[in-house]
Amino acid sequence: MNKDSKVIPFKKNNTEIDLGSTLYDANKQLVKQTEKPLTHLELPIKVELIRDFFEKKVKQYAMLLCHERRDYTVFNLNPESLVAPLTASNDVIDCCSNRGD
Repeated sequence: MNKDSKVIPFKKNNTEIDLGSTLYDANKQLVKQTEKPLTHLELPIKVELIRDFFEKKVKQYAMLLCHERRDYTVFNLNPESLVAPLTASNDVIDCCSNRGD
């Protein structure tokens, strides 16, 4: 929690978020406190969600972002692009697997 914050922390379901920080920092706190690593049973379900998202929702570009490392990976899915949605979704899965936490 930000000790210089002038805002009272938000508490719900044993989760405390400092609302005095930036929106990015608040989201990062929330994810850190509530998310857990995927199990072997959950992983195929999430992989299918990524594939479905790329095939049905992404029309132009998609980006993976790691703010702390200033690491940006952009996928071009423009109709003139040579990258098919299935290929891009597989690349996203590989990127996520190799980046770890």
